[in-house]
Amino acid sequence: MNALTTFVLRLAKWPVALAALVALPGAVLGFKDEIEATVDVFEAMRPFLYAAGGYAAIWMIVLRPRSMREGSFWSTLEHEATHILFALLTFSQVRELAASSGQGGYMKHRGGDNWLVTIAPYFFPTLSVPVILVTLLLEGSEVDVANAVLGVTVAYHIT
Repeated sequence: MNALTTFVLRLAKWPVALAALVALPGAVLGFKDEIEATVDVFEAMRPFLYAAGGYAAIWMIVLRPRSMREGSFWSTLEHEATHILFALLTFSQVRELAASSGQGGYMKHRGGDNWLVTIAPYFFPTLSVPVILVTLLLEGSEVDVANAVLGVTVAYHIT
């Protein structure tokens, strides 16, 4: 199954990249529309935006300088876990995982070169997905709390 998945991903790589490039202008215009819609419903977006902004400020002032000096074990582990998740989703067998504070990390898998596994941490917000799924089950003021947590996880992914 892994060989078939790898073959299909190799075939799809450049058409997907080209389609993404063609879609870019529309995505930029769509993003502009989303920003305008957010302004219209700011009250509903407030927990998300404040939490994301708060995390970004804390990251810039406290976490980033520390991360530059010492590295970050947890963000390295989360990064490698995203590679592992996509390796498993593409039927690759994970062989090894290493993560450290100052030395970075890596994961090894069987099944050959897989571009989707390689780029996964750069587009897939691993910590945000469970928060989104839990948010679907919540009601009332619980949604505001979940949106604040989502704001933190999205800001974490971007930083």
